Amino acid sequence: MSDVIMANQTYFLKADRNGCDTSVSMDVFVKALPKIEITGTPEICYNETTSLKATAGLTSYSWKNLTTSGNIENNSFHIVITIVSSGNNWILNISKRRENNTDEIEITPKVDTEIEVTVTDNGCENKDTFKVVVNSLPSFKITPNDYVVCENSEVIITPNNEEITYKWEDETNYSAPLPKTFNMGAYPMKDTFRVIAKTNKGCTKTDSVIISTKAKPQLNIMFNDSICWGKKATMTGNNNTAKYQWYDITDDDYKDVVLSETSSYTTNELTSNRKFRSVAISNGCEADTIFEV
Repeated sequence: MSDVIMANQTYFLKADRNGCDTSVSMDVFVKALPKIEITGTPEICYNETTSLKATAGLTSYSWKNLTTSGNIENNSFHIVITIVSSGNNWILNISKRRENNTDEIEITPKVDTEIEVTVTDNGCENKDTFKVVVNSLPSFKITPNDYVVCENSEVIITPNNEEITYKWEDETNYSAPLPKTFNMGAYPMKDTFRVIAKTNKGCTKTDSVIISTKAKPQLNIMFNDSICWGKKATMTGNNNTAKYQWYDITDDDYKDVVLSETSSYTTNELTSNRKFRSVAISNGCEADTIFEV
Protein backbone atom coordinates (compact mmCIF):
# COMPACT_ATOMS: atom_id res chain seq x y z
CA MET A 1 0.00 0.00 0.00
CA SER A 2 1.29 3.47 -0.92
CA ASP A 3 -0.46 6.71 -0.27
CA VAL A 4 0.27 10.43 0.07
CA ILE A 5 -0.85 11.47 3.50
CA MET A 6 -1.89 15.08 3.91
CA ALA A 7 -3.43 14.90 7.39
CA ASN A 8 -3.52 12.68 10.46
CA GLN A 9 -5.05 9.29 9.59
CA THR A 10 -6.00 6.03 11.31
CA TYR A 11 -5.48 2.88 9.27
CA PHE A 12 -7.08 -0.52 10.00
CA LEU A 13 -5.83 -3.95 8.97
CA LYS A 14 -8.35 -6.80 9.02
CA ALA A 15 -7.43 -10.47 8.61
CA ASP A 16 -9.84 -13.39 8.03
CA ARG A 17 -8.99 -17.09 8.29
CA ASN A 18 -11.32 -20.12 8.54
CA GLY A 19 -14.27 -17.86 9.26
CA CYS A 20 -12.51 -16.02 12.01
CA ASP A 21 -11.28 -12.47 11.66
CA THR A 22 -9.17 -10.05 13.60
CA SER A 23 -8.06 -6.45 13.06
CA VAL A 24 -5.45 -3.97 14.18
CA SER A 25 -5.24 -0.21 13.77
CA MET A 26 -2.41 2.28 13.37
CA ASP A 27 -2.49 6.04 13.81
CA VAL A 28 -0.36 8.10 11.40
CA PHE A 29 0.37 11.65 12.47
CA VAL A 30 1.46 14.20 9.83
CA LYS A 31 3.98 16.80 10.96
CA ALA A 32 3.87 20.23 9.31
CA LEU A 33 6.69 21.18 6.97
CA PRO A 34 8.98 23.87 8.34
CA LYS A 35 7.95 27.33 7.17
CA ILE A 36 10.74 28.82 5.11
CA GLU A 37 11.12 32.12 3.26
CA ILE A 38 14.21 33.86 1.89
CA THR A 39 14.31 37.64 2.16
CA GLY A 40 16.87 39.95 0.60
CA THR A 41 17.48 42.57 -2.07
CA PRO A 42 16.14 41.35 -5.42
CA GLU A 43 18.29 43.73 -7.52
CA ILE A 44 21.90 44.76 -6.98
CA CYS A 45 24.67 46.36 -9.01
CA TYR A 46 27.63 44.48 -10.44
CA ASN A 47 30.36 43.81 -7.84
CA GLU A 48 28.00 44.49 -4.94
CA THR A 49 27.58 42.05 -2.06
CA THR A 50 24.10 41.28 -0.76
CA SER A 51 22.77 39.33 2.21
CA LEU A 52 20.08 36.66 1.97
CA LYS A 53 18.29 35.61 5.13
CA ALA A 54 16.09 32.56 5.64
CA THR A 55 13.46 32.03 8.33
CA ALA A 56 15.37 31.78 11.60
CA GLY A 57 15.16 29.12 14.30
CA LEU A 58 15.17 25.94 12.19
CA THR A 59 17.41 22.94 12.76
CA SER A 60 19.60 23.04 9.64
CA TYR A 61 20.19 25.09 6.52
CA SER A 62 21.84 24.14 3.23
CA TRP A 63 22.35 26.83 0.59
CA LYS A 64 22.80 26.16 -3.12
CA ASN A 65 23.41 28.30 -6.20
CA LEU A 66 20.96 26.96 -8.79
CA THR A 67 22.56 29.07 -11.53
CA THR A 68 25.97 27.44 -11.16
CA SER A 69 24.74 24.23 -9.52
CA GLY A 70 27.18 24.72 -6.67
CA ASN A 71 26.83 24.67 -2.93
CA ILE A 72 27.41 27.92 -1.09
CA GLU A 73 29.82 28.10 1.80
CA ASN A 74 29.16 30.75 4.35
CA ASN A 75 31.92 33.27 5.00
CA SER A 76 31.28 33.33 8.75
CA PHE A 77 33.71 31.57 11.09
CA HIS A 78 33.74 30.50 14.71
CA ILE A 79 36.94 31.11 16.62
CA VAL A 80 37.74 28.01 18.69
CA ILE A 81 40.12 28.47 21.64
CA THR A 82 41.52 25.49 23.51
CA ILE A 83 43.96 25.53 26.44
CA VAL A 84 46.05 22.43 27.14
CA SER A 85 48.61 21.70 29.83
CA SER A 86 52.14 20.73 28.89
CA GLY A 87 54.20 20.15 31.99
CA ASN A 88 54.48 23.42 33.80
CA ASN A 89 53.27 25.37 30.75
CA TRP A 90 49.87 26.13 29.34
CA ILE A 91 49.45 26.14 25.57
CA LEU A 92 46.78 28.30 23.95
CA ASN A 93 45.51 26.99 20.59
CA ILE A 94 43.35 29.21 18.42
CA SER A 95 41.64 27.77 15.35
CA LYS A 96 39.00 28.91 12.92
CA ARG A 97 35.98 26.81 11.95
CA ARG A 98 33.63 27.75 9.13
CA GLU A 99 29.98 28.07 10.12
CA ASN A 100 27.90 26.61 7.28
CA ASN A 101 24.65 25.82 9.11
CA THR A 102 23.40 29.39 9.13
CA ASP A 103 20.19 31.16 8.25
CA GLU A 104 22.02 34.04 6.52
CA ILE A 105 24.60 34.19 3.72
CA GLU A 106 26.39 36.86 1.72
CA ILE A 107 26.88 36.55 -2.04
CA THR A 108 28.56 38.65 -4.74
CA PRO A 109 27.09 37.34 -7.99
CA LYS A 110 28.39 38.52 -11.34
CA VAL A 111 25.24 37.50 -13.26
CA ASP A 112 21.55 37.02 -12.47
CA THR A 113 21.51 34.23 -9.89
CA GLU A 114 18.88 31.98 -8.29
CA ILE A 115 19.61 30.78 -4.77
CA GLU A 116 17.95 27.83 -3.02
CA VAL A 117 17.95 26.97 0.66
CA THR A 118 16.94 23.58 2.01
CA VAL A 119 15.96 23.50 5.67
CA THR A 120 15.11 20.72 8.09
CA ASP A 121 13.19 20.92 11.33
CA ASN A 122 11.46 18.31 13.47
CA GLY A 123 12.53 15.65 10.98
CA CYS A 124 10.92 17.36 7.95
CA GLU A 125 12.45 19.18 5.02
CA ASN A 126 11.36 22.16 2.95
CA LYS A 127 12.88 24.51 0.34
CA ASP A 128 12.62 28.07 -0.94
CA THR A 129 14.32 29.96 -3.77
CA PHE A 130 15.27 33.59 -4.30
CA LYS A 131 16.42 35.31 -7.50
CA VAL A 132 18.96 38.14 -7.49
CA VAL A 133 19.14 40.34 -10.60
CA VAL A 134 22.57 41.88 -11.25
CA ASN A 135 22.43 45.25 -13.01
CA SER A 136 25.42 46.35 -15.04
CA LEU A 137 27.55 49.37 -14.23
CA PRO A 138 27.47 52.39 -16.55
CA SER A 139 29.76 52.11 -19.54
CA PHE A 140 31.70 55.31 -20.14
CA LYS A 141 35.20 56.68 -20.33
CA ILE A 142 36.97 59.98 -20.21
CA THR A 143 39.52 59.94 -23.00
CA PRO A 144 42.32 60.70 -22.63
CA ASN A 145 42.64 60.38 -18.89
CA ASP A 146 45.73 62.54 -18.68
CA TYR A 147 45.81 66.15 -19.84
CA VAL A 148 48.77 68.49 -19.88
CA VAL A 149 47.79 72.08 -20.55
CA CYS A 150 49.41 75.47 -20.35
CA GLU A 151 49.21 77.22 -17.02
CA ASN A 152 46.31 79.62 -16.35
CA SER A 153 44.20 78.06 -19.10
CA GLU A 154 40.78 76.41 -19.31
CA VAL A 155 40.07 72.73 -19.96
CA ILE A 156 36.69 71.50 -21.20
CA ILE A 157 35.87 67.81 -20.61
CA THR A 158 32.80 65.89 -21.73
CA PRO A 159 32.05 62.22 -20.84
CA ASN A 160 31.42 60.05 -23.89
CA ASN A 161 28.08 58.30 -23.12
CA GLU A 162 24.95 60.40 -23.51
CA GLU A 163 22.56 57.68 -22.28
CA ILE A 164 23.49 57.97 -18.60
CA THR A 165 23.71 60.80 -16.09
CA TYR A 166 26.82 62.21 -14.47
CA LYS A 167 28.05 64.40 -11.69
CA TRP A 168 31.51 65.67 -10.95
CA GLU A 169 32.93 64.95 -7.53
CA ASP A 170 32.35 68.51 -6.32
CA GLU A 171 28.70 68.51 -7.46
CA THR A 172 25.51 67.31 -5.75
CA ASN A 173 23.05 66.44 -8.52
CA TYR A 174 23.30 64.11 -11.50
CA SER A 175 22.56 65.52 -14.95
CA ALA A 176 23.15 64.92 -18.64
CA PRO A 177 26.82 64.75 -19.71
CA LEU A 178 27.32 68.46 -20.19
CA PRO A 179 30.81 69.83 -20.79
CA LYS A 180 32.66 70.80 -17.64
CA THR A 181 35.13 73.67 -17.66
CA PHE A 182 38.10 73.59 -15.30
CA ASN A 183 40.26 76.66 -14.72
CA MET A 184 43.84 75.64 -14.18
CA GLY A 185 46.22 77.73 -12.11
CA ALA A 186 49.86 78.60 -12.42
CA TYR A 187 52.65 76.10 -13.07
CA PRO A 188 53.36 73.70 -11.45
CA MET A 189 49.87 72.38 -10.79
CA LYS A 190 48.51 68.85 -10.99
CA ASP A 191 45.03 67.78 -9.95
CA THR A 192 42.68 64.83 -10.33
CA PHE A 193 39.04 65.42 -11.23
CA ARG A 194 36.57 62.58 -10.70
CA VAL A 195 33.27 62.07 -12.50
CA ILE A 196 30.58 59.67 -11.27
CA ALA A 197 28.15 58.13 -13.77
CA LYS A 198 24.81 56.59 -12.79
CA THR A 199 22.37 54.35 -14.67
CA ASN A 200 18.59 54.44 -14.33
CA LYS A 201 18.97 51.44 -11.99
CA GLY A 202 21.09 53.48 -9.62
CA CYS A 203 24.39 51.75 -10.38
CA THR A 204 27.40 54.04 -10.33
CA LYS A 205 30.93 54.01 -11.66
CA THR A 206 33.73 56.52 -11.19
CA ASP A 207 36.36 57.62 -13.67
CA SER A 208 38.96 60.31 -13.28
CA VAL A 209 41.06 62.64 -15.35
CA ILE A 210 44.45 63.98 -14.30
CA ILE A 211 45.20 67.51 -15.42
CA SER A 212 48.63 69.07 -15.00
CA THR A 213 50.08 72.31 -16.22
CA LYS A 214 53.22 73.26 -18.04
CA ALA A 215 54.88 76.65 -17.80
CA LYS A 216 54.41 79.41 -20.31
CA PRO A 217 57.63 80.92 -21.68
CA GLN A 218 59.18 83.91 -19.95
CA LEU A 219 58.77 86.99 -22.12
CA ASN A 220 60.73 90.23 -21.77
CA ILE A 221 61.10 92.63 -24.67
CA MET A 222 63.98 95.05 -25.10
CA PHE A 223 63.06 98.11 -27.15
CA ASN A 224 63.30 101.89 -27.20
CA ASP A 225 59.85 103.30 -26.53
CA SER A 226 60.75 106.73 -27.89
CA ILE A 227 62.40 107.37 -31.27
CA CYS A 228 62.65 110.28 -33.66
CA TRP A 229 60.18 110.83 -36.50
CA GLY A 230 61.14 108.79 -39.58
CA LYS A 231 63.43 106.45 -37.71
CA LYS A 232 63.22 102.68 -37.36
CA ALA A 233 62.54 100.83 -34.09
CA THR A 234 64.15 97.55 -33.13
CA MET A 235 62.59 95.18 -30.59
CA THR A 236 64.24 92.01 -29.30
CA GLY A 237 63.01 89.11 -27.18
CA ASN A 238 65.32 87.73 -24.52
CA ASN A 239 64.16 84.07 -24.49
CA ASN A 240 66.53 82.09 -26.71
CA THR A 241 64.42 78.87 -26.51
CA ALA A 242 61.17 80.44 -27.69
CA LYS A 243 59.77 81.10 -31.12
CA TYR A 244 58.59 84.69 -31.63
CA GLN A 245 55.83 86.37 -33.58
CA TRP A 246 55.54 90.13 -33.99
CA TYR A 247 52.36 92.06 -34.75
CA ASP A 248 51.49 95.71 -35.37
CA ILE A 249 48.08 96.05 -33.70
CA THR A 250 47.64 99.77 -34.18
CA ASP A 251 45.08 99.23 -36.94
CA ASP A 252 42.42 96.52 -36.50
CA ASP A 253 42.64 95.55 -40.17
CA TYR A 254 46.24 94.39 -39.77
CA LYS A 255 46.41 93.24 -36.15
CA ASP A 256 46.53 89.54 -37.14
CA VAL A 257 49.28 89.90 -39.74
CA VAL A 258 52.57 88.33 -38.60
CA LEU A 259 55.38 90.80 -39.29
CA SER A 260 58.25 88.47 -38.34
CA GLU A 261 58.98 85.12 -36.68
CA THR A 262 62.51 85.86 -35.54
CA SER A 263 63.65 86.80 -32.06
CA SER A 264 64.29 90.38 -33.19
CA TYR A 265 62.22 92.67 -35.39
CA THR A 266 63.04 96.06 -36.93
CA THR A 267 60.23 98.25 -38.22
CA ASN A 268 60.13 100.46 -41.27
CA GLU A 269 60.54 104.19 -40.78
CA LEU A 270 57.87 105.31 -38.31
CA THR A 271 55.97 108.59 -38.72
CA SER A 272 53.44 108.08 -35.91
CA ASN A 273 53.02 106.26 -32.62
CA ARG A 274 52.55 102.51 -33.11
CA LYS A 275 51.34 99.70 -30.83
CA PHE A 276 52.97 96.29 -31.12
CA ARG A 277 52.29 92.80 -29.77
CA SER A 278 54.99 90.18 -29.22
CA VAL A 279 54.19 86.47 -28.76
CA ALA A 280 56.68 83.91 -27.44
CA ILE A 281 55.90 80.22 -28.11
CA SER A 282 57.64 77.38 -26.28
CA ASN A 283 56.61 73.77 -25.51
CA GLY A 284 53.17 74.42 -26.98
CA CYS A 285 52.43 77.37 -24.70
CA GLU A 286 52.23 81.06 -25.52
CA ALA A 287 52.98 84.23 -23.63
CA ASP A 288 52.38 87.68 -25.06
CA THR A 289 52.93 91.34 -24.24
CA ILE A 290 51.78 94.62 -25.74
CA PHE A 291 53.93 97.75 -25.91
CA GLU A 292 53.94 101.09 -27.68
CA VAL A 293 56.63 102.97 -29.57
